[in-house]
Amino acid sequence: MNPPDKKRLLQPIAAIETLERGKLSAYTFKERPGVSGPYHKLQYWRNGKNHTRYVSQAELPALGTALAGHVRYRQLTGQYADLIIAETRQNLAGLKKSLPTGDPPGPGRRNPTSDRVVSSGRTTPDPPHRFWRSGKMSDAIRGV
Repeated sequence: MNPPDKKRLLQPIAAIETLERGKLSAYTFKERPGVSGPYHKLQYWRNGKNHTRYVSQAELPALGTALAGHVRYRQLTGQYADLIIAETRQNLAGLKKSLPTGDPPGPGRRNPTSDRVVSSGRTTPDPPHRFWRSGKMSDAIRGV
């Protein structure tokens, strides 16, 4: 990705003058027929809570512009993020290709508790069937 691509997206982001998050809804009161309406409210999330702000008729045009600005902002920043992600992946792919090719690393540090000799002279623990033959496990299961 070239820097002009980044600048091409950053310039319109910087040109957005008004932003507002949320959803603008119109509503009326059914129990109040004949009352002037519709009324408008802006609903948005902030700090994990839903907030509502009632909007006057005079605020509607400016609020509509601010909401459209936020939609445009999200579109442009999404495109910008896609460009940066593509550039990052391209750089990471270049790093994979330039890794030194040689012998793979040897085995890691061994666990001294599993490599030591057990008291019976065996390097592995005794199999569980040995206890079954002796009767210790079967007595424990039967509750004797």
